[in-house]
Amino acid sequence: MRPASLALLVAVPLAGCAGPQDSPILGPQFKVVSVSSEDLGTLGGTQSQAVAINHRGQVVGFATTASFETHAFVWEDGVMQDIGTLGGTFSRPTAINDAGQVVGNSTLPSGSTCPNPAVIDPGCRAFLWDGSTMQNLGTLGGDFSEAWAINASGEVAGFSLTAGGETHAFVWDGTMHDLGTLGGTFSIARAINATGNVVGVSETTSGESHAFFWDGTMHDLGTLGGPFSTGVAINPRGDVVGLSSLDDTPGGPAHAFLWDGTTMHDLGTLGGEQSGSLAINPKGDVVGFANTQPGPIGDQHPSLWDGTIHDLGTLGGVDGQANAVNEAGQVAGQAGTAPFGSCTALGGCNAFFWDGTIHDLGTLGGSYSAAVDLNTKGQVVGWSRTSSNDIHAALWTVHP
Repeated sequence: MRPASLALLVAVPLAGCAGPQDSPILGPQFKVVSVSSEDLGTLGGTQSQAVAINHRGQVVGFATTASFETHAFVWEDGVMQDIGTLGGTFSRPTAINDAGQVVGNSTLPSGSTCPNPAVIDPGCRAFLWDGSTMQNLGTLGGDFSEAWAINASGEVAGFSLTAGGETHAFVWDGTMHDLGTLGGTFSIARAINATGNVVGVSETTSGESHAFFWDGTMHDLGTLGGPFSTGVAINPRGDVVGLSSLDDTPGGPAHAFLWDGTTMHDLGTLGGEQSGSLAINPKGDVVGFANTQPGPIGDQHPSLWDGTIHDLGTLGGVDGQANAVNEAGQVAGQAGTAPFGSCTALGGCNAFFWDGTIHDLGTLGGSYSAAVDLNTKGQVVGWSRTSSNDIHAALWTVHP
């Protein structure tokens, strides 16, 4: 399909001017650039979604086939490749590394589907696709496994049922290794960095759920005062981000945190009661969401923390969140659109690219889009509703 072009204003400082241009956050001067949007299509069905992109520009996602199955795909240079299943009718990827290796989970011939990530369903298995073959990574003895992350060396992190029916985090490096727990009955690995350090969440001996860091031993990262925390992402130097409850109040406030190897730091909010961190880049820039108003809803805005928390704004609506940040500090996510739109899958929400200014990436003709990942080439991926109201994987490219 032919890409559509859209003109945007991108913040760039003017030479010789003092003040805001010295900040990586504020960029008051503008020049026109273009953004192309491309519908990546499907595998013969009506639906598709992209979940990640690597530095080579390979996009990974899942799509429906003409026979109403759902298969993982890799898209590169205009071609969507069906990477198959482990014998069943369903596969869904979660991550891709720069070597083009893909991980996720798939059904066996006896399985029907694997529910949303982190939902256990017998018959699902973690897989690694190496560019030609989808390999079953096995389990820790039970009838379920799921891979969530892969590093540049091909080490895979995820979780599996054990023979005793517990859920344990694993690392796979040719063999699946049980990472254990913090004393309770479950653990889930969410991310792995280049040196093989793993983060996630585990039950403690007291029955609380705490973020963990694993480096051969599972370490309890604690909380910000409440009974719950979870690790979501880790960068190459071992900084961990996630969110944590602040007290024992049921449904009470939770804040984004950054753990720097010794201390869990509260990243605060934008004036409300809630925040959460979803991604971190090698420099330690953290993105996610933060409420701007008191109360349980509180107008959630996309946020960036670089020592100070910043409101990235919306696209004229009331809410949104940032999902990814690259090495240059550019951000992708989704935000409510005017007039006063709120982000729902039915509309009122568009994908955005932020580089000091938030830019609407538009849609594929429908009423909704979301961006979930980006690389350093100005390529952003996610999904959008089309003019026929189907959901298709989308690639936006920002041209300087």
